Amino acid sequence: MTVIYIIAPLLLFAVIFYYTTYMPPAQKDWERLPTLDEYLAKNPTAKHGEKISCSKCGHTEQLDTGLIRITDYRRKLMCTKCKKILWREEEK
Repeated sequence: MTVIYIIAPLLLFAVIFYYTTYMPPAQKDWERLPTLDEYLAKNPTAKHGEKISCSKCGHTEQLDTGLIRITDYRRKLMCTKCKKILWREEEK
């Protein structure tokens, strides 16, 4: 019986740590986003020299955010005007 009192909190902590760190549903959504190359292939008119525009509104400024938190290595870039998520990146 005492083993349950020791293992149960550890197991609960492990599950909470896994979901708050990796967020499997968010990871799946992030993996569905196109990479920059895929985004440009799908939207050939989005590249204007060095700038890349939003496929929805044409705005050329993007906001780089982390998937779960600001320091997350999984990044998503979105249009600063219409807030459409454009593509994903992974920092190494």
